[in-house]
Amino acid sequence: MSEKLSFSAFTAGALSGILLAVIYFKQRKEKEKVKELKEKESDLFSRPIILLFGDSLTQRAFSPTQGWGTSLSEWYVRTCDVSNRGFSGYNTRWAKSLLEVMLPEKNLNLNIQFMTILFGANDSTKPGSAQHIPLDEYKDNIIGMINHMNKVSPKTIIILITPPPVNAEAWRQFRGTEFCDRDISIVKEYANVVRDIGKEKKISIVDLWKGECQIENDDLCDGLHFSESGDKKLFTGLKSLIEEKYPEISPTQLKFHFPLWDVIAQNGSEWKTIVEKWNW
Repeated sequence: MSEKLSFSAFTAGALSGILLAVIYFKQRKEKEKVKELKEKESDLFSRPIILLFGDSLTQRAFSPTQGWGTSLSEWYVRTCDVSNRGFSGYNTRWAKSLLEVMLPEKNLNLNIQFMTILFGANDSTKPGSAQHIPLDEYKDNIIGMINHMNKVSPKTIIILITPPPVNAEAWRQFRGTEFCDRDISIVKEYANVVRDIGKEKKISIVDLWKGECQIENDDLCDGLHFSESGDKKLFTGLKSLIEEKYPEISPTQLKFHFPLWDVIAQNGSEWKTIVEKWNW
């Protein structure tokens, strides 16, 4: 009797083990299938990214009056997705920490063609302001952002943009206050820091204080933020820089996302296969 019980227990144990193994391999196969579908979905729907990182001058880049981000997105239509990560009111201290949260070092593979960094409008408020950041820390913070991006996405081209001149009186009137926390002479010092970083780190900059990009009073809608003409100047400078220094990432050199309609039309019933096998 005991032998029969032992055999039954052995048989039940074996069957249980086989059942668990079947369940394990079935679950593993399902996980692999889900992973494969996600990878395929990523290939089909994701595009290379252009990352705009900054304060309100970036947050407003997609303004209805043809913001500089809007123009950039139109220029890169169907080749790259322009991702706006602008945070109104932020200084570089807060933004540096935010970047490390948004893009941790253990991040997935990133395909960021280039990244713009535009901060300083808030850092350069007068000392005593809640947003003010001293010049030396401002420099360290910008360099910290650059170093972080070089770790998480070493192939990404970084482009620095100087904080533009400010019209302090126009900004004071816009806000309706007696005291103005902005001064063009202070902002200029922060713009100089961006130029210095560009030279030290061999990073290209768009300089909003000279040449075709020079921001005048008329290029600001309220003394601080870009008007339509200011947006146009920044976009023009950025476009010229890319065409001259980085022609390989100009949209004219990048592949369209999925084939053109005439390619599909010419291939009849094979068009689905072409789309499924489309390779960037």
